[in-house]
Amino acid sequence: MVLSRLLGKKSRIRKSSGQLLSSASQQSRHPAFYSDRGLSDSLDGRFESITLHIALIMRRLKSVQPSGAALAEDLCTALFSSFDHAFREMGTSDVAIARKIRQLGEAYAGRVAAYNDSLSSEDALQSLEAAILRNVFGGDSTRDAAQFAKYTLAADTALAKQSDDAVWNGQINWPDPADILN
Repeated sequence: MVLSRLLGKKSRIRKSSGQLLSSASQQSRHPAFYSDRGLSDSLDGRFESITLHIALIMRRLKSVQPSGAALAEDLCTALFSSFDHAFREMGTSDVAIARKIRQLGEAYAGRVAAYNDSLSSEDALQSLEAAILRNVFGGDSTRDAAQFAKYTLAADTALAKQSDDAVWNGQINWPDPADILN
């Protein structure tokens, strides 16, 4: 009986993390993110977009009960499994995959921390703009970090307003980036 409850909970977490990853992946591919002043439509640009969306979900999962932390951990595992799978499909060697995953992990952790710190600061919009300019656009001021900061703040606000059940079920109601990114 205890084992079936434990396995049932793990199964629910795995299903929820898959739904959240799918939602973040779908949103991160929105064409409005990829423009001359936005993200490049490349592996790097797509990494930045999925990382931003997963970081926002992770932030929201901190307050989800029950077991938001377990769901966040499984979501992170699912994200990096998807990276591993993508590298394998591109024909990357096992040795190179390990190195690339380690590099992505370091970049991911830095961005999650920067976005969390920025969103928690008193001047979140300005702090986000600086973090996005530095991390996402490598300091390239011809990119529109201000618009991406506005989108990030809107997405964080939208996630905060959603019920724990909706988040658990991966039913994220993301803002339309086309309305924010001009």
